[in-house]
Amino acid sequence: MTLEKITTPAGYCRFFKISARIYKKYSAHRSTEEDICRMLVFGRSAYFSHASIVNYLLVKNGQDVARFSLLHDRNLPSCVQAAFVEFLPEVENIRDWIRQTAVIQYPGISKIVIGLNAHLNYGAGFLMSDFDKPPVFGLPYTAPYYPKAFQGMTAHRMVSFRFPVDIFMSDRFAFFKTRLDPAISTRYLDMKQLKRDTSIYTYLNNACFNEHPFWAQRASQEDYELFKPFRFLLDETNLIFAFEGDKPVGFLLWYPDFNELVKGEKKIGLLELLHFRVLNPIKTIRFTEVAILPEYSNRPVVLAMIMAMLEPVRRGGYTSIEGGFIFEENQGSMNMAIRFISRAAGKKIEQKRHYALFEEHL
Repeated sequence: MTLEKITTPAGYCRFFKISARIYKKYSAHRSTEEDICRMLVFGRSAYFSHASIVNYLLVKNGQDVARFSLLHDRNLPSCVQAAFVEFLPEVENIRDWIRQTAVIQYPGISKIVIGLNAHLNYGAGFLMSDFDKPPVFGLPYTAPYYPKAFQGMTAHRMVSFRFPVDIFMSDRFAFFKTRLDPAISTRYLDMKQLKRDTSIYTYLNNACFNEHPFWAQRASQEDYELFKPFRFLLDETNLIFAFEGDKPVGFLLWYPDFNELVKGEKKIGLLELLHFRVLNPIKTIRFTEVAILPEYSNRPVVLAMIMAMLEPVRRGGYTSIEGGFIFEENQGSMNMAIRFISRAAGKKIEQKRHYALFEEHL
């Protein structure tokens, strides 16, 4: 096999085609995450004001058999990231190719993390279970043979949780309303003030997740660039802010599972958007991200935001929620999610899907 560094339009075209070749026999795959890849691999995103990227193809007998991107983020300086990794089953030594290339491309960097796609806000992880089920929008689907290629590396495991919407509509959950704090107010995203509200979102992300595994500080322009293409899919109710007075103290991000609108390699286009807006066939939502300033962790901020979420969820006719991903090593978030939802449901909630990032020293 030979390694090619990708620098031309024809090379990028080959880079993107590999994914379709791999997943044509996996009916559960959805290609919606490829939009993030296309946003980043050219190195033109605002993210690259503090990062670099180099893209590669592996070629065997004239056929492209693997792709990966190597990134270094100066806000996450100790590691090289191997992102957008895809490879055919015949590539048995993808780990060695990635490792050797990283040592040459980024000498002096002490670690490599395989499966982190530039930033946690863009996506991360290889799927470790449920290969027969389509992923929820925003969560990865990768081929079932991928994890075996990275055996022996340190696995940072993540999980999602799935539960019925009904638990938030029950009499049992109504009890929680008595615990609301009148000093905590909520409001929805204002699309007319998208830049302003994106800045609040970024501020809270950086303040709340500073100690989170693999978190790197963000600029608001990076998150604005991420939100803007999805503004036609997202409603203002999908991003909820919590305040004490004028001070933002938390946010909750949720959205419908847009993967229910498409199958296989099909993209979400105008017809799918109209179908969603007119009939909304989607039944699942993703409880994507919740953040609270550390000094407010013992106050019912999450409860206030969930209460603000319930009416649009009820109006949308959704029946299921999938939350995550959450790193298993992030015990604070893990315990909060399990405790809160289990209390509301009256029973212990179960883990749904499993994912992992893989790390080792160079």
